[in-house]
Amino acid sequence: MSTQLVLDFFGGTVPTFERTVIGRNEELVARLQTLVLERDSGPLPPSHLYLWGASGCGRTHLLIATAEFAQRNARPVHYVAAEHFLGEALPETPRAILLIDDVQHADSVLQHALFNAYNRARELEQRLVVTGDTPPRNLGLREDLRTRIGQSLVFHVEPLDDAQRLGFLQQWAQARGMQLERDVATYVLHRIERDPRRLAAFVAALDRRSLERQRPVTVALAREVLAELGGQPQGDEPGTMAKE
Repeated sequence: MSTQLVLDFFGGTVPTFERTVIGRNEELVARLQTLVLERDSGPLPPSHLYLWGASGCGRTHLLIATAEFAQRNARPVHYVAAEHFLGEALPETPRAILLIDDVQHADSVLQHALFNAYNRARELEQRLVVTGDTPPRNLGLREDLRTRIGQSLVFHVEPLDDAQRLGFLQQWAQARGMQLERDVATYVLHRIERDPRRLAAFVAALDRRSLERQRPVTVALAREVLAELGGQPQGDEPGTMAKE
């Protein structure tokens, strides 16, 4: 698992299921946890998982939470972000869970490696959990790989609504030991992209700024951090709210 990459994505705090606002994805989260906890001595069933949804729906968050849950339960797990793949061989660790993120970015080398991983998964008793931004039939990948992915259990990751995103912001702040009042969280939510990684990075930056300056977490402090991160600090004025 690329720990540094995960920390970079989420501002130094690794996502867990406990600090995940699940929303309408209860069945998916339960299935991910069940996959990790399977302890049968014989070969696992041949099914794998494919998670898809638009950018910002939380696919990566769920994948990293799965990796953390697997590590906590002593299950071998390996995370690969397709866009950062450097041509290394995919692990052949017995009974491992392979997590392949953003498969739509897979180059020809990764596509070949992933196809082979599906083929040897039964023998190695591995499970694959792959994410992408579109249903399997629409992926711009080689046909045999697209077919393999399409044979997985397919879940559409439902995005959080505004109330759930508000809960995510406050929960993520709490995980860092920071109290984020509702008025501050609401101000931020209306002025920043709704991608969980973006929200998590903001919380990390706000926490650092608060500690550095020994200032309480207020709307004014949030406005400063938003300006530095490319948000919309003038959002109190008409026409400046960030895009949804």
